[in-house]
Amino acid sequence: MLKNYFVAAYRPASKTQIRTLKKIEDELEAEMWKQISIISGSAGIALYENWGWRTKRIAKLFREINECWIECSKDKTISMLGMLEKETGVVIDIPEYEGKYSELLFFQDSSDVELSIQQRIYMRQRQKKWIGAEIFASALLALHRLYGFGGDRLNRIASQIYEVRDRYNWDAKTIEKACYELTNVGIDIK
Repeated sequence: MLKNYFVAAYRPASKTQIRTLKKIEDELEAEMWKQISIISGSAGIALYENWGWRTKRIAKLFREINECWIECSKDKTISMLGMLEKETGVVIDIPEYEGKYSELLFFQDSSDVELSIQQRIYMRQRQKKWIGAEIFASALLALHRLYGFGGDRLNRIASQIYEVRDRYNWDAKTIEKACYELTNVGIDIK
């Protein structure tokens, strides 16, 4: 039985599997852009309403969020969630989905692991559930790096961001529009 597993795991990918993986990766990217609008826009609104931040400060934060994301994407040995935990001690988990991020292969350096097409499909499907947490972590890390937010302030702004997100029913376009109307800062994506 074990022998058959290894044979199946390393068969060349079929056209259907390749199309499936491409579709899932496209969905993952679309979810990433959606979460960027939701999280950045909600952060901009929360900081405007609760902290008195205005255009320049919010625009600077949005640039830093992007810089954190780019920094993380250059190093396969660490995830955004790992960077946030290392620098601030703040841990973001979504137990209803997976448990702890630190236990999942796709948040670890897996460059030396050869995954079959089935394993890559499964991994990408699971990553979609975590993309919002990753982007949220980049926003918190940006606040920490730029403005020295520690654990208490990060927790406070996190709950305020959640409140804004819920108030706008997680609607990316509405949040993005409201953020721009309030702060005069656009979420320049794509």
